Amino acid sequence: TPAATTDSSRVRIDLRKPGLRDITIASNNLLNTSLAKPDETITLTFESLEKIKTPVVKIAGHPASVTDSAGDTQWTATYQVQSGDDQYLFSEGLTAHYLLDGNANDLSGNDDDGTVEGAILAADRHGREGKALSFDGTDDNVVIAESEDFERNSHTISFWVKADSWGGDLVSKDGESEDRQWLVGSAAANGQIRSHVWTTSVFYKDSNTILSTGEWHHVLQVWDGSSLSLYLNGTIDNSLATNGPLKSGSHPIR
Repeated sequence: TPAATTDSSRVRIDLRKPGLRDITIASNNLLNTSLAKPDETITLTFESLEKIKTPVVKIAGHPASVTDSAGDTQWTATYQVQSGDDQYLFSEGLTAHYLLDGNANDLSGNDDDGTVEGAILAADRHGREGKALSFDGTDDNVVIAESEDFERNSHTISFWVKADSWGGDLVSKDGESEDRQWLVGSAAANGQIRSHVWTTSVFYKDSNTILSTGEWHHVLQVWDGSSLSLYLNGTIDNSLATNGPLKSGSHPIR
């Protein structure tokens, strides 16, 4: 945007926010990197798509220490959790949280517990036995009962997955032939991921990235009511514009 100065010269001001990618956040909690206790450190890393000055970063509302490791584009922000920190800031807006380490209990405090049907214990992405669930791809499920908590007109769905082969839904609230609302699944047997939401219309997008088998991948679907975005392994992969409220439904999450 051109702007005039006191000496009548002109400068151009770029009002666009710099893009970010490869965003990760984790704690140094030895048992669960998605949780943080007092004296433990939360680390946020990201890459800016253009050179920027040292950004101001807050983690859960607290000022973080920020360092750059590669020419004003590779950033690391850290915050050490303090005794007495308001834990609400760490879970604000969280609808449900499942570790799937032997059960499907909801750790968010909202009591949307699920039921494990057939899945067996397995090692998680850190190699810890009994800290994840393995599904046979046929009739194993975690079933979470119908709740208005999962029927808002925006959502973020985040999970880790490792597949021996690809095909079918990964997590969904979908009646298949009726009451279809949202899902994240395999678009094809080749490892493409499909992001899908039903409103007054049908909106879906397949990933550009082909996910490999035998490795852990992070999948994130974000729908804010006007756009549907799919992130794979911390990087935006695809998105599309949407409109309309979430279609009504009565099916559980699987």
